[in-house]
Amino acid sequence: QKPPCSCWGLEGLSREQGVGNLQCGQVWTLKMDLTGAQIEKATRERVILEKYELELLRYGNWMNDSCVEIWLEYLMDTLVPDDRSDVSFISPSAMQLVPSGYTSDFFVEDWVGLELPQKNLCLMPINDCDHNDENMEGPGGTHWGLLIYYRPTNTFRMYDTMGGSLRSQCRAAIKELAATFHAEDAKFEVEIHTPRQENSYDCGAYSCSIAADLIKCYLQHERLLNKDELAAITLPIVMDRRQALYKVARRDPQVRGGTAAEIWII
Repeated sequence: QKPPCSCWGLEGLSREQGVGNLQCGQVWTLKMDLTGAQIEKATRERVILEKYELELLRYGNWMNDSCVEIWLEYLMDTLVPDDRSDVSFISPSAMQLVPSGYTSDFFVEDWVGLELPQKNLCLMPINDCDHNDENMEGPGGTHWGLLIYYRPTNTFRMYDTMGGSLRSQCRAAIKELAATFHAEDAKFEVEIHTPRQENSYDCGAYSCSIAADLIKCYLQHERLLNKDELAAITLPIVMDRRQALYKVARRDPQVRGGTAAEIWII
């Protein structure tokens, strides 16, 4: 049964749940004991998938930036406890600013609200977008990878399912973002055991699957994935996860989970 939310209209919510007295902009929740931090996290601004983007989640399609972002949002909802603030991600659209000519000082000032110096694990989707392409409108690129910052070892690490094709993009991002993390002396590593995609379109799904297992490994064991754990991220696993996310997105274009699935803005 799909949860009530603004995407399906106030009329259906009022008829089914009997809350027609709610005013536009109010929060309705199934749980009455939520903290302010929980509500803030659950009602944060997030992407709403367009109908064509919903289809991009299905196997056989290349996922665009909205699909990658909404998957990472879902991981924050479902894997990261509401009282944990040491795990975060930077959206694909924000990461697109990095190769656009902005300086390190810009990110230090503009991204201060992200509180990156307080994060132990930060996930950054990165792609091979060419900002010298005069015909490009908005986010571009054809291949997704995952760059992370892991504070316990002061390390930036790249996970690239094509091997090392995103090495230069990652180095450029680190050059501009290290100061924002207060990690100017951080190491850069390429994870050589990253699973390899078997087609031309699963890079985004692999990157998000790796992100999911990184979050779980850090929260459960306070470390990053080892060789065997990376090898366990196989194509069937990635396909199953894509399908599972697609099913959630069909019910809710904002793909909410956890506490966010129990709170709706009317």
